[in-house]
Amino acid sequence: MSKSVVPVAIGSLILLAAVAVSVWHEWRTASAADLRAVVGAEVVDAAADDATGVPDGRFVRVVGETRAAGPVQEPALGRTFQLLRLDREVETAQWQERQINTQGGRDLVYELVWSAVRIDSTRFRDAGGAHPNPPLRLSSASLVAPSPMLGAWQAEPPLWLALPATDPVALPERLEVAGIGTVARGGQWWWSGDPDRPAPGDIRLRYRSVPFGLATMIGQAQAGTLRAPVDGKGAVLALAGQGDVAAANLLGTAGAAATLEAWKLRAFLLAACLLGGCILAFGLKRGGVGVAAGLGGGGPLTGLLLGSSVWLIVSVTAWLLFRLR
Repeated sequence: MSKSVVPVAIGSLILLAAVAVSVWHEWRTASAADLRAVVGAEVVDAAADDATGVPDGRFVRVVGETRAAGPVQEPALGRTFQLLRLDREVETAQWQERQINTQGGRDLVYELVWSAVRIDSTRFRDAGGAHPNPPLRLSSASLVAPSPMLGAWQAEPPLWLALPATDPVALPERLEVAGIGTVARGGQWWWSGDPDRPAPGDIRLRYRSVPFGLATMIGQAQAGTLRAPVDGKGAVLALAGQGDVAAANLLGTAGAAATLEAWKLRAFLLAACLLGGCILAFGLKRGGVGVAAGLGGGGPLTGLLLGSSVWLIVSVTAWLLFRLR
């Protein structure tokens, strides 16, 4: 029985952690859905040219022209742009460690990938000695013009950042980037090195923008400012779009995105439950616990059935608990 203690403990811990995260996730998801429902039921249209005639705390949809006190400053290029917002997307070539199965067992391979965040090479099996990833020289950013306004309304930063940046930015074929040097255009990106033979630390970047023009925002009115709605768990609901967008469309888009993210995490938690169930079943079988063979005949099938059962019961119970309360 002593040989089974470690796998039983590990499997149980993984399952308990997955259960806890599942409950927390369904709680947060239900809270966000409740907020969308409240906003959808209470939102009213407000005039863009009058930010004083709406009682504080009211959810309003405002459609108006955007403006700002000046242009967007892009320090990486040393340029200004007559735009509402400029999005800089940067990826850096970095080593990534990956384990593969071979005929002789398992092996480690290192390959260069493009990533917007730094991959910590000190966690590699070789501690990054042969495959070091240098610090990022430039990061992605969303740059908003100073003192932006939607008609007569001010708005909180999350609402300005929620406007989709879909317009390309007219830039020359070669750019001088602070701290990087010269980058040359190739396709949709500007590259600091050879696109076909990148080296660790090389960057590629591109820009998208939100122009001045008609925009729609939904927020909670407070002293002439649109505040992004926040649910009871602190999650922000930022609803904004270019042009005249119906409230139902903004809420529907936000709901679809939230549903997609929710199912991504549920799939991850299912995988965690299956892993925990397999480890636990292995430990029970190794310890000679008879009940391990009672579900699926023991072995991996037992673990898969155990893990999927735990995930299904917890997810459905938590969903019903928080949605039907």
